[in-house]
This record gives sequence, C-alpha cells and structure tokens, in this order.
Amino acid sequence: MASFRKVVKDYQDELRNGIAWVAFWREGRSWNADYFYLDPDDYLKPEDRIRLEEIYKQDPSAVILNGYYCGQLAENMSVDELATGVRHHYVNGYNGIKEFIETFDDRLPLEKVEKGKATAHTIGIPFIEKYYKSEEEIDLYAYDGNMSVEDFELRLHKNENEGKKR
Repeated sequence: MASFRKVVKDYQDELRNGIAWVAFWREGRSWNADYFYLDPDDYLKPEDRIRLEEIYKQDPSAVILNGYYCGQLAENMSVDELATGVRHHYVNGYNGIKEFIETFDDRLPLEKVEKGKATAHTIGIPFIEKYYKSEEEIDLYAYDGNMSVEDFELRLHKNENEGKKR
C-alpha cells in the first residue's frame, strides 16, 4: 500500500518540471500516480487516453496535474508542500481526469460523428470515423478499424467500380 506522501515524493520531479502531466488516484486506501505527455500538437496519444479512462473508472475523483499550468504547485516547493497542493486539487475536484480528456482529445464529439455518418450514408459513400489532423494518406484497401465493416465493404465496392470504369 503506497502512502500519499510517498507517491508525491516519487513524482516530485515531474510535478516541479511542468512538462509532464501527473495523474493521482486512489485504489482503496492506496495512492497511485503516473505521468503523461501530450503529443507535439497538444493532444493525448490514444494509448494515454485509454489509460486515463481506466484510471477515471477506478477513481472518478482522480486528478491530473502539471506544475506549470496548475495552481498550488511550484518548482521550488518541498515534498510536503507539493503533497498539500496535490491534496488541494484532489479534495476540491480541480483538474479532474474527465475534463482533461475532453480538453486534449483529438476525436470528434459523438454527435458530429453520428451526423457525418448519417450524411455519408445518405449520399452512398463510406464513412471513416478517424479524425485526420494531417495530410496523411488513407490506404483505400486496408481495414484499419476506423470505419464499420459495412462502410469498408462499400469502399471496396466503390474502388472496384472505379477500376472497372477505367
């Protein structure tokens, strides 16, 4: 069983540096922590989002903190002062993981995804759920899990028809 002070002590460098985001949560009477980095575009990496969602399910009161962006934390604080700052956020519900995920997630909101899917199906084209931030090429023949099986089959059918037209 990890004590709160020990967990803060183990992650004091990450809290002080203000580069990483450090999540703190409880499992029963034991405290846990882990650190996360945003990608260069200031979004969560998919694997980090999944891990944060798991933490949130374990402890809906979990917080994620950064010494640069969050109050009550500073690089010149002692471990006891940092522990007081982390506890302040946890007890008062500041900087919760759910809000963090919503802020730094690059996925489209579900309402927009459903609206886009309905529009695509209305005009008879496949719908890809992946939100592309870059000019990345989409492989037209590979199923990457970002569309339903029906949409993938529709895409293959359209690709075959285009090939026949040529």
